[in-house]
Amino acid sequence: MQEINSELQEEIDKVLTTVRSDKKERALSDEEEKSVTLSQSELEKILESVPLKVENLKAPEESKEEVEQKAKIAERQAQPAAMFAEANAHSPKRISVIYGSLLCDEEKFSSIKEGTVLDLDRAAGEVADILVDGKLYAKGMIGAKNGKTAVKITLIV
Repeated sequence: MQEINSELQEEIDKVLTTVRSDKKERALSDEEEKSVTLSQSELEKILESVPLKVENLKAPEESKEEVEQKAKIAERQAQPAAMFAEANAHSPKRISVIYGSLLCDEEKFSSIKEGTVLDLDRAAGEVADILVDGKLYAKGMIGAKNGKTAVKITLIV
C-alpha cells in the first residue's frame, strides 16, 4: 500500500512541477510581450526617423537576354496546346443524350429482362442532358422530327 502511495505521490509531484514550470514560462512570455509593446506615438516617432526610399524597394530589372529567353519558353509551351486544339477541332465528337438514369443493386440488375420497366430519376417531359465527349454541354427536350427521335437544345451550359 505504501508503494502505491509513494508512486502516486511521485506522479503528483511531476504534475505539480510541470504546472509550475508552465506558469514560469507564461510569466516570462507575458513580460517579453509587455516590453515590446509600443504606443502609437512611439511607433510614429520611429517611423518618422527612418527615411523610406522607393528605389531601394524595386526588384532588379531583367536583362534583355532574360526577357527573350522567357518569351521563347512561353512560345514553346504554347505550341503543344495550339497543336492539340487544332487536332481536336477537326476530330469527330461523340454526342450522347441522357434522358435519365437509375441506381440499382445486383439483385434488381440480375432480374432485368425484356419487358421490364425501369423507373428513371426524371419525370416525363423533363429536359435531357446532352453530353459531348462525356462532358455536359447542353440540355434539351426530347421530341420527334421526320419520324425519328430528336432533341431540341434549350440551354447550352
